[in-house]
Amino acid sequence: MTTMDLAVAIELVGDEVRSRYFGDDVPNSLALEMLREGNDHRDVDQARAAGIFSPALADAHHQVIAADEEELAEAMERLELVDAVRLVGDDLRAGENDPTATDELAVHLARCDTDPDGLAAELAEGEIAGERAAAYQHVLAAGDEEITAALQLNAAITAARAALRPAQRCAEPQ
Repeated sequence: MTTMDLAVAIELVGDEVRSRYFGDDVPNSLALEMLREGNDHRDVDQARAAGIFSPALADAHHQVIAADEEELAEAMERLELVDAVRLVGDDLRAGENDPTATDELAVHLARCDTDPDGLAAELAEGEIAGERAAAYQHVLAAGDEEITAALQLNAAITAARAALRPAQRCAEPQ
């Protein structure tokens, strides 16, 4: 299993935990902790047999349960950059009022901004602050290979989510 595969599995498991139990405010780290402390492979197999998990979602759970701490840490680190890329993309789409702008375009624009009154000034002056500032700083500090890997991982996550039709993600609790 590659780090990318594990990161996709973490995201799918996080989606499932958020949708089933706690809503959008649950970070993947908490979802992982809950899964790994309270479940084992038998539990996942039982949920799959009962129709609670689709085969793909059960596989994602198995991957997360089987991973060691080092593998999880590496995958979570990659997901942090993916989250930053998404936030920079969301910021561009909202700020430019262009819902079709891609995350790739947003990252490119942020990394190529040479306007002295542009991004660097907005970060320095606190016009961009908090989580948004942290996302921009993460994207700006990342190397080209890291950004390329984050964009590829984001695309893989999007494809995996699309493959899990809403009815297949998880069954409603009985």
